[in-house]
Amino acid sequence: MKVTTICHLLLFSITVHAAESVKPFIGINHQVVAELPKQDLMTTATCGILITNVQDETPAFRAGLLAGDIVVTIDGFDLTIPPDSVNSKFIELLYSHSPGDDFPLTVLREEITSDLFVDGETALPDSFMSDPEQFIDNLPDNSSITMQTSKRWVTKDVTVILGVRNEFQLPSLPDISTTDLGRLIASNLGGTWKSVVDEVVKTWELQDDYSDLRERLIAIENGDDGTRLPPIAAIHRDPFFLEPYGRSFTDELSDQKKSVSSLFLHSDLTVHLTGNRLTTGDFTLKPLTTGADEAEFLQWFTKHLTPLMDQLTEVYAPLSDDEKQFFIDNRFDLTDALSLGIYLYSDPDKKRLERNKKLLQIGAKVNLDSLFLSAYQIGQFVLNSEKQIFYWMEQHPDVRSLDSPWGKIGFGSSDRDRWDKPDFKFIYDPGGSDFYANGTATTESFDQPISWVVDKSGDDAYQSTSETAQGCGLPGVGILLDQAGDDTYIGLRWAQGVGYLGVGILMDSQGNDSYHGKQLIQGAGLFGMGVLADLSGNDRYNGEKHAQGVGFTHGLGMLVDYSGDDHGYSTGLQPTNYGDPGIFDAWSQGCGMGFRGNSSGGIGVVVDVAGSDEWEAGNFSQGGGYYYGLGIFRSIGNEDDTYIASRYGQGFCAHQAAGLFIEDGGDDYYTTRQSVISGLAWDQCVTVFVDAGGDDYYYGGSGFSLGASAHNSICLFADKAGTDTYEYKPGVARAGGNKYHGGSSFSLFLDIGSQQDVYSNQKFHNDTERAWTEYGVFRDGNGALPEKVGHPEK
Repeated sequence: MKVTTICHLLLFSITVHAAESVKPFIGINHQVVAELPKQDLMTTATCGILITNVQDETPAFRAGLLAGDIVVTIDGFDLTIPPDSVNSKFIELLYSHSPGDDFPLTVLREEITSDLFVDGETALPDSFMSDPEQFIDNLPDNSSITMQTSKRWVTKDVTVILGVRNEFQLPSLPDISTTDLGRLIASNLGGTWKSVVDEVVKTWELQDDYSDLRERLIAIENGDDGTRLPPIAAIHRDPFFLEPYGRSFTDELSDQKKSVSSLFLHSDLTVHLTGNRLTTGDFTLKPLTTGADEAEFLQWFTKHLTPLMDQLTEVYAPLSDDEKQFFIDNRFDLTDALSLGIYLYSDPDKKRLERNKKLLQIGAKVNLDSLFLSAYQIGQFVLNSEKQIFYWMEQHPDVRSLDSPWGKIGFGSSDRDRWDKPDFKFIYDPGGSDFYANGTATTESFDQPISWVVDKSGDDAYQSTSETAQGCGLPGVGILLDQAGDDTYIGLRWAQGVGYLGVGILMDSQGNDSYHGKQLIQGAGLFGMGVLADLSGNDRYNGEKHAQGVGFTHGLGMLVDYSGDDHGYSTGLQPTNYGDPGIFDAWSQGCGMGFRGNSSGGIGVVVDVAGSDEWEAGNFSQGGGYYYGLGIFRSIGNEDDTYIASRYGQGFCAHQAAGLFIEDGGDDYYTTRQSVISGLAWDQCVTVFVDAGGDDYYYGGSGFSLGASAHNSICLFADKAGTDTYEYKPGVARAGGNKYHGGSSFSLFLDIGSQQDVYSNQKFHNDTERAWTEYGVFRDGNGALPEKVGHPEK
């Protein structure tokens, strides 16, 4: 069976222009198959539609369609047409009906049959399969069992009663203006982008098509799947929200006037994720009595931590004991399936698929505001009690450990200490080049959901061979604060500032540090928050996949580097799903992604405050989103930086997502190992790419780069100053196609300023403006342009 992969797997859950009649909804994800199974089949069809997923409680689900079915006849029409015509024919036939109509399909379904024989006599297979050991024990001695299993394709007729998309969704999220986040951003909305877009739309008479496009983007947020984040919904409703939102968020993260140590345990941080500013109340730390003995210290520690533990326990109160145990037993299934591909629903392990659906349901029950408030309070205790605890240690140098109700408290020395016992949940180490192994600053259970390490100095080695490590909340709250030294962090996955149903923070204050890991590392959040913050030094961040600021469903993942000449690397683990030789999918470096067809994405952020840095990554990296996710990459300094990526990088988004890339200055170098780079939006998306200054070099590769949009998307690209070079033969500001949904897209490419730039495509010139179908607009120059060339081809 030959499969032709298509990009728009959600074809039959599209949203249409509000002015049109309501279109019918079926509720499947699919791929076109160019060849049918080579068996004797009761059909004349030559190709078909492979159903890869049936969305729960939709018309397809209720009609009994199954993942793996192959549609060969649609409304009486046999698919005897070329494979590349199948999608358009399906749309034509589907849209000839209305919601409530019968929509008959004929499908091929692979059936598995088993025959069981005991001593040559037929027996029921189910009686054997339900309990093989008992079945065998009940047989007479010397009996023989034979089972024959066969697979064959059968033809089935299925009638779907068509519905309406929004009747299968939860109510939509409220308008962002009603939230604390909306009020925070309100004064900065619109700005330069809106005025330029309005001018361009008027100049080229695009009002109708542009209004239609905006309505289409608004319509995809008319319903919520239960996991949508408010900022992402706000961006679809108003694309001009994206840049001020991203600037506000990253400005706060980079504000050195604040106490950096408390920044990531600040009550206002989560407003950017949930839209709500937390009400924290006052945190009161009673002084530890001078001369307190061990019992008095433990009483003081326990008295402060008990109400914080009660608050954290309450966060997980919506989960039953069975759900908590299910999460502990199966939590890695979700990310195992994700690491193999981007679609949970096409997982060949169907039992794992059902477990993963349940994990998504469990995760969505945890209130993010409650989780972050609890983490904030715990963090305040860690930060505010540190000085008193280290002073107490000086007075009691012989005390090396105490037993708290939630694990051992460890007290280190200025020598080389070795922390390799996971029962040490709270470690205070004043100095020395120490070794930290599994379980330190890591939580892995609901019974012991808090852990932290405070290390004041030394060239330390943090190395873990377990799944979780080094500032990991999975579930719960894990915090690692290393205040000085050239440190090395080595983990496998879920390491170095990560939260999954919890909050994990790793903050390294000084030194030239190295961070190494494989997957789900260096600032990653799933149903929680993960932060890696490095305050100074020339650092190295090495990962393979889902690394360096990655946010999944209901998650916020952040990597923030404050200074130094750094190198970030995450080029991927498996070969890309696109089949390009030598290219890998990475999903890293400011990437927000969802589980397509199952749950919306989160927010992934990278903020590089200063330094001349080099960032290298594979596909889907460096400031972008996928499936209702949002990725942000912000470089704030004026130094010269290098960005290397592959397909979908440097300000990108695909499938109802958003991406933001901002470079504040320097002579920067943007390149790709392939194409589809530096400002692009694909399928009901919004991307903004801004380089504020410097003589920059852009290499766009082979196709669809440098301010491109398609399938009802908006891409805004601006280079605001400098003598720039654009090496990209197809030409900037491409727009279309739009065959997924009809309508148009909008690409606006601006090179602002009077400097003379270099374009490898000879159709583009300095101080000119052009436009073309579906619609792309190119403008080079500042102020009144001496000439306009080109016209939209209506």
